Amino acid sequence: MTVFVTGAGAGVGQSILKSLQLSKVKTRVIIGDISPLATGLYRAQVAYIIPLADDPAYLAALEKICKAEQVDMLLIGTDVELIIFASNKEAFEKTTGTRVIVSDSEAVAIADDKWKTVGFLKSHGFPYVYSALADNADSFIKNAKWPVIVKPRIAARSVGFQIIPNEAELRSALQKDPNLIIQEYLSEEDEEYTCGAFFYEGACYGVTVMKRWLRNGDTYKAIVCREPEMEKFIKAVGTDLRIIGPCNFQLRKSGGEFKIFEINCRFSGTTGAASALGFNVTNALLQKIFFNRPLHPLAIRDAYIFRYWNEVFVPPEEVALLAKRGNLEESRSDTNLF
Repeated sequence: MTVFVTGAGAGVGQSILKSLQLSKVKTRVIIGDISPLATGLYRAQVAYIIPLADDPAYLAALEKICKAEQVDMLLIGTDVELIIFASNKEAFEKTTGTRVIVSDSEAVAIADDKWKTVGFLKSHGFPYVYSALADNADSFIKNAKWPVIVKPRIAARSVGFQIIPNEAELRSALQKDPNLIIQEYLSEEDEEYTCGAFFYEGACYGVTVMKRWLRNGDTYKAIVCREPEMEKFIKAVGTDLRIIGPCNFQLRKSGGEFKIFEINCRFSGTTGAASALGFNVTNALLQKIFFNRPLHPLAIRDAYIFRYWNEVFVPPEEVALLAKRGNLEESRSDTNLF
């Protein structure tokens, strides 16, 4: 099977690579990124430099690669690509013969926009983070408990996240950027969770719950937790959102409730770790779609997860060749692991 993964320079794309290496299905992996300095490009069989997602040539470039490489499945490694593939999935699959794993455009749009996420949760009767946009700031302030937070409606990995201690600083922040969303501050720092879930044809085939500790917006320590009520909650939210494939939910416990503050309709950044512990969504998708093997609930082993830096060593001539030609086969890169 040939699998194309995007986002070689990002943690999600690299995590997908790990899950493919752990799959029982033998795969030939193609990987793409916008920069020849993206680490993951040198850890697959074939690498391609691809345009930015907002480049008009982006979709055509990926269609060309999928046709040339006879790609069986495409797995998306960055948030900005999701809505493009969600909106063009049927045509892309028909043109290339490649199966694209992505939720529909409505689900992606709700997850991408934090204001729409709040509206979805509220309308479906789920707990939600008390929120407002700039034009309703006065009403929000009347009921606010300080501090509060502001962040862009559409962003990932805590980009633009600010803790605001008082009304004056809130009004200043909104004056600088009126497109921010205002939200209550969920202060239980040791009660933040990242959940990965797998949905297929309307059914949920498992939820992972990890309590996590962040560094620069990414999980750098986590522990697998047994939280049946949280798993049930995530399953209900994902089912109502009509998720297809993997999905990531980020939430905190607050006032005895689970409050989701971010949904990502893609693989979690912890996909590689979860796969090593038995919860391998890419393997399940490959087994089901291409071998028609029945899906079974996925389970994960208990463990602490600690992340650390390591290195990939790439011959300089390979980087130069990839930058010049736009593609590279069978990199001779090596790793430095302990």
